[in-house]
Amino acid sequence: MPATHPSPIPDPGRVRRRIGPSGAQRVLATVALVTSVAALLAAAIATLRHPLLVAAMVTAVSATVLATSWALTTRSASRRRLALGVVVVAGAAVAGLGVVTVAGGPAAAPLLVTAGVLLAVSAVCAHRSLVVAPPYRRSFFLVPEQRRVTSAAVLLCNPRSGGGKVGDSGVLELCDEIGVTTVLLEDHDDLAEVAEDAARSGADALGMAGGDGSLAVVAEVAHRHGIPFVVVPTGTRNHLALDLGLDRQDPRQALSAFTCGEPLAIDRGEVNGRWFLNNVVFGVYAAAIERPEYRDAKLTTVLAEMPSLADPDGEAYDISVTLPDGTTWERPGLVVASNGPYLLRPPSLFGRRPSLTTGTLGLVVVRAGGSGPALLASAVAALGGEDTDMVRNWDTDDVTVHSPLDTVPSGIDGEGVQLTTPVDIRCHPRSLTLLVPPGTRPGPPRRSRRDRSVLDEDRLGDVLWTSDDV
Repeated sequence: MPATHPSPIPDPGRVRRRIGPSGAQRVLATVALVTSVAALLAAAIATLRHPLLVAAMVTAVSATVLATSWALTTRSASRRRLALGVVVVAGAAVAGLGVVTVAGGPAAAPLLVTAGVLLAVSAVCAHRSLVVAPPYRRSFFLVPEQRRVTSAAVLLCNPRSGGGKVGDSGVLELCDEIGVTTVLLEDHDDLAEVAEDAARSGADALGMAGGDGSLAVVAEVAHRHGIPFVVVPTGTRNHLALDLGLDRQDPRQALSAFTCGEPLAIDRGEVNGRWFLNNVVFGVYAAAIERPEYRDAKLTTVLAEMPSLADPDGEAYDISVTLPDGTTWERPGLVVASNGPYLLRPPSLFGRRPSLTTGTLGLVVVRAGGSGPALLASAVAALGGEDTDMVRNWDTDDVTVHSPLDTVPSGIDGEGVQLTTPVDIRCHPRSLTLLVPPGTRPGPPRRSRRDRSVLDEDRLGDVLWTSDDV
């Protein structure tokens, strides 16, 4: 049986709101942005004094980019070694040209040194502005019993998620203080059954402290019993928490949803009757998830599978998707169906959804085959919102993925799953009720001084536009 930790309702306290970065963080973010721009200007002025060196630098950088794309999209070990060799040589050429620029132009040397110092200052300020979490206020979580939004809340905790983040972050201790019962999951536990037991025992709210893969399971149980769901980000990446605007650096902040939280209705996705809150993927990513080494080395495993985009092979790619114009792409290299469209803009890429209440799925399909440069060019065009012969993206209420196979591998919120074909994917608008900390606003922070969105460490500019409400 999982270990439970009941605790009494705390003494009455005063609610104190504190959401968003501090004033010092905003100052540091401003300094980081200004110094980075100044560094780029100094470097540009220094190199423009030497047109031939500029041309050589552009050539070397271009060779590095093309060789890198070749290394990622070829299956031949010898070609990959050759491409990596070109990367090393071109990189050395870039460094050498920088030395020549300094040696050959006395006026350029101070400018380049200044640019380096400014970049260092920018990096330090950016780091400090993004990693400093808002201060933990104990009084924020303690409210009079008659004013609490929950009285018998249960939080399910995965002690292994995020490298043991539940235990290290102080979530369990704070739950003891605010009267939330915690259930520590063990290896043999069935998450859905544990959540069902908690709901049947009289819980008036269910929460999950873990990674993205476990959230939908508990959310479905909470929805079925008519009680709200609470997200506590203690996983490695926590994509849903990011899109909700929760503070992923300090998961204790999310626990205030149990005491003084606000209801929030969001969309949910469904694939063959199974819930998902982030996305369902097929193709290269699904093939990577199936590899046994994926759990311990996610990035390197995905990179090892990248050449399949140029030469698809295996059951992971034996699928087809019909595009809005009626054409069908056979054996695409990547299919992403998301619960709400992703913001296809740098630096977000697939890391951010502007809204969780669009009522639609976001679809991105990448055709397999072609050269590395062609794939890169198509990806750049897609980020600009353009359709290409290699990449398509659109919004839809539902989509069906076909395959001649009985089952196909997929990734659902980062978990590998075999799905029966045809695969039906659809969106259910505003069908999941969450409890979130007061003032939480999903999506990118609004550019307003009165906005109370939580700090998003992925976007430096956001720090400048968020504010406190005490």
